[in-house]
Amino acid sequence: LRNISNKKPSGLHLQLSKNWHINDCYWGRIRHDGVWYSAVVELSLPPSTQLQAELLVIYQFFGNLHSVSHAQLSLIGWPGSNGLWEEVGLGADGESITYEPNMQQRRSAVLDTRPFLVCMMDSPECHCFKEVNASGTFPEMRCEWKKAQHKCRGDFETTGWTENHGGSDFLVAINETGSYQYLTNVTSWHVSNGPRFTNASYHGLTADGAVKVKREVSTWATRDVARHLHSFRYEVLRNVTYPRFALYVLGADWYNFVADPDIVYGDLDGLIGMAVNQSASLQRFEYSERWKDIPCQLPCWFAMLTKGSQETHHAHRGLLLRSFSAGQLRGPVFSLIGGDNFGLRTLGLELGVASGGSVHLQAGDVISADIELMLYPKSQSVYYGQAPLHLQDDWEMVFREAQLQVEVLEGHLQRQYPLRLAVTSAGRAEFIAALPNNYSGVLPVTIAGVQGLRGCLWHFAECQDLGEGGEFQVDYIADEGYAYTYSLPDKEVMHFLFESDCRLDESETCHA
Repeated sequence: LRNISNKKPSGLHLQLSKNWHINDCYWGRIRHDGVWYSAVVELSLPPSTQLQAELLVIYQFFGNLHSVSHAQLSLIGWPGSNGLWEEVGLGADGESITYEPNMQQRRSAVLDTRPFLVCMMDSPECHCFKEVNASGTFPEMRCEWKKAQHKCRGDFETTGWTENHGGSDFLVAINETGSYQYLTNVTSWHVSNGPRFTNASYHGLTADGAVKVKREVSTWATRDVARHLHSFRYEVLRNVTYPRFALYVLGADWYNFVADPDIVYGDLDGLIGMAVNQSASLQRFEYSERWKDIPCQLPCWFAMLTKGSQETHHAHRGLLLRSFSAGQLRGPVFSLIGGDNFGLRTLGLELGVASGGSVHLQAGDVISADIELMLYPKSQSVYYGQAPLHLQDDWEMVFREAQLQVEVLEGHLQRQYPLRLAVTSAGRAEFIAALPNNYSGVLPVTIAGVQGLRGCLWHFAECQDLGEGGEFQVDYIADEGYAYTYSLPDKEVMHFLFESDCRLDESETCHA
């Protein structure tokens, strides 16, 4: 929702809901199924006033970047379970990642996870078949998957659906009687729904009442691959012991579609180790004896490599631990755990705290982290993006991602990556970003705590206001003010200054 005169964003939040599910094979059309889209804004206006605004509906691109959106996706008309399902999309066709805060279907909060700008998945031809016998009518949708005539289908201008590589999960706590701790009183809170950056958080309490959980998720506009931020904060409310206590798992226990991936890990100095062909020797929920409680030095990174023989899945997965805090608990450490997804032998990469066995938590313990998840092409041949990727080694793209650096000259650093700064009392923030060589991504920055809608971000080298034309995002956050989000241009000198009320003109900025 933007200003009708200068085309700049208003900061007013739009709640997005949508649906695309129709399944008349099973029960015929039902109320609220089908293709629809709803955008709701809540306004508070003084008496006898008017507000004129413009609703901008963004599809494939916002400016020169593929847009990002986060919305509630209705499951009405889908022949599975109901419940809260949220979907993040890059561009206008397909999806990037989905969330199920109550974990009611596959016992994981992060479900469908798909790469971007790689070969589209094959399309099925489906027919409704209804068997009638003495017991009644039993409908079934029978689908035949036909291979595409061309090896790789995809278009930068009109992106499409790609193959689901499986999910991830936040807290996995199993108590001493073997019970998984679902979350109770789960609430969802949306701050940003795009088109440059998304942010939503899901709060809850473990069923045993021992751990208060906050899971926070974001995705940002891109020109190459999908990147997501998964942050968490776990606050222990009473003393408790868990034989299994995972802070985050890449490759969810019951939702993982990559067979026997290899694991490469390292730090800022490069590659440290590699675990190859581990799945065959591990049963479901069995830890690898060799790869258990391995410490890592921040920012440590992991590449979960998809085998070339799995031709339907065109991406590797990368994980970067950007920040970590656990008080007196020792960590972070990682472990490999066996998985089995309906006969497909898989592997989970589990982040945790060092224990040597059961994890003993005390009231007052707080554990938090920022984790970046990325999906990137297995090879250049399956990628149709326009930004060059430089895929010399299977793990190099994740290692390169870990080398991003930011120097804050003015303002208060709230998050290192994706960069988030709060302005000073004078309403200013200044920083320098350093991109590694051959970096193909887009670096987002959020300037928070701004009091008003007159802010601008200057790029020093070119005396350019990055907000010209309204190609940025503003979100109002109660008790904080406005948060401005920009996608930074890829320049040789990445030096930027934010002013809350744009008092600087170009000549002052250039000679500052």
